[in-house]
Amino acid sequence: PACVPTTEICDNIDNDCDSLIDEGEVCSQTVYFTYGSTSLIIDSISAETYIKSLSVRSNSIDFAQTPLWEIVVRGEAGQKITLKPSDFSVRAVDFQSDGFSIAWSTQSVIEGDISVVVIARISGDTVSFDIDVDNALPTHSLYLVDFPRTAIKPIGNPAKNIIHRPFLSGTLEFEPQDMPETISESPSWTQSMQYFSLYNPDESGQFYFQTNDAQGYRKDFYIEGLGTSTLAKIINYPENNIVIGNDYNAPYQFLISVIPGNWYDAAKRYKTWALEQSWVSAGKIESRQDIPQFFKNAKLLVTLSVQDVNFNNFDLYTEEGNKIKNYLQTSNNEIIFRWYHWHNNIFDMNLPDYLPSRSTFLQALAAAQANGQY
Repeated sequence: PACVPTTEICDNIDNDCDSLIDEGEVCSQTVYFTYGSTSLIIDSISAETYIKSLSVRSNSIDFAQTPLWEIVVRGEAGQKITLKPSDFSVRAVDFQSDGFSIAWSTQSVIEGDISVVVIARISGDTVSFDIDVDNALPTHSLYLVDFPRTAIKPIGNPAKNIIHRPFLSGTLEFEPQDMPETISESPSWTQSMQYFSLYNPDESGQFYFQTNDAQGYRKDFYIEGLGTSTLAKIINYPENNIVIGNDYNAPYQFLISVIPGNWYDAAKRYKTWALEQSWVSAGKIESRQDIPQFFKNAKLLVTLSVQDVNFNNFDLYTEEGNKIKNYLQTSNNEIIFRWYHWHNNIFDMNLPDYLPSRSTFLQALAAAQANGQY
């Protein structure tokens, strides 16, 4: 069909029919991308870049302005500096068939180079995000990555809005735009799930947010009411986040979507993904061949933890373990003890980067094993 001229926008299309695509400065403002029945708008590219809206078929979620990402760098003396999109002077937008990327570089807040690339892809009703941070700062480590950050506007009547967050077996919070700051550490005994949703039972579409982390990397789910919107974000902790010059290449994807229904429909969607993961797909613990027999025989799992980054008295763990065994009058192999904080970086979640362990750990471990503790 003949081209019908319209105003040129940044969408990888020749809107004004001049045989040029996205010419001028249009990609310094707003990025529009539609793939199938799903549309995503990212606004204020030249300033405080943020997700403006997400639409799937006839349902749409709108967002207030909050930076799409923030990163915190840490100096050798422990001082921290926050960087966000508006601190960078060079931006580049690049389209692919199923999505686009935005790259930020050249900041003047701190000496040295650091760059950020965010990739958005659409598949069906879902937008998946990836983020890469290349840290060439000579005096700072990359301490944490706040991404993605969304400020969700109320869906319909604010008084009817409900957020379903993954605390314990799932918690419903009413009028989330007025919630106090809430942080849930994942993975942890209080949060084994990795998603939340915001909905209005009187409306047809809900906002769904999930991390596809099959390995259990350390992260925080953060929710805070801002009065006119609800801030929902993931705080990600890079490996070796106190080592100068470390980078971050997100080892899992971040998913957002607009789906029908309420919290139960969101839970079913998450369950579909969870059932495909290794910790579930191999079957029940009692029939799995990769689970040691002593674990199957155990009647109790006990966690021993001291919230002290300088903790080094692991004999205390052994003593507490013996007290528990004696009190319950259990035999060997009936209790499994899980020890925390035996490694030096409290954010480190991957072996073998735990090593070396703290100085007294191995000696205490040998003593615990000699007393029949597993």
